[in-house]
Amino acid sequence: MPLPIYLTIALVIILGIGAVVCFAVLVPMSLMGGGQARCLIVNCYSNPVGSAVPWANMVATAQEAIAKHDKEAVLHDVSASTVAYSPPNWSYDKALEVEFRYVNPKGDDISITMQDTSPTSTVKIEQRDAFDKSFYDRAAANKDKYARNLAGVKLGPREVGELTWEGVKQHGDETKLYPSMGLSLQEESPYWYVSYRNVDKGLFSLWDMWFDVDAQTGEIITANYVPFDAQLQDNQVPAPEP
Repeated sequence: MPLPIYLTIALVIILGIGAVVCFAVLVPMSLMGGGQARCLIVNCYSNPVGSAVPWANMVATAQEAIAKHDKEAVLHDVSASTVAYSPPNWSYDKALEVEFRYVNPKGDDISITMQDTSPTSTVKIEQRDAFDKSFYDRAAANKDKYARNLAGVKLGPREVGELTWEGVKQHGDETKLYPSMGLSLQEESPYWYVSYRNVDKGLFSLWDMWFDVDAQTGEIITANYVPFDAQLQDNQVPAPEP
């Protein structure tokens, strides 16, 4: 005997609400928890491959893009990460996504991203409304220093990552580690900080190891092979400079 129409509608609504709630709960849990479950929701495996173009090409692409988009914006930071989300079996024949973040006088955040294999064909610009206008004041105060240090950078993120990879293989399981990088322009000499996260540990484990690498010479300034978890237990957590 078929259900009355009002019961059918109520059942459909309840099932719909249940699906939404499950999705809202399971998605964050799978992303934060690590492991293979996350790959059912996000792209873990499809990371483009190919040789990286010279670092100067990436800088020129970002500078051309921001000049067209907002001439008053100033550089805030530079970073690089994998294209796929926390991919297993990482290797440096795979592309990195490089991000140049700028901030304009209103405090709006302007993100310019590109893949290091083909900056001009993959460049994207995203502008987000201001949530802290003091960002611009801080960035503007460092404008000349950042410009000078950026011009002095000789090595791009893939080149720097390759310099750390031997240490990664010696002290960890490279099939489960993937990189995240940032370029420090605050000191007198620029350097890259390279951290490696474990695909099985989720978002709450910040790194398994990290390096500071001179952006001009490639010298490894610091190499820390103690995982964040272990350092946290010892209440001693030295971290790469932001």
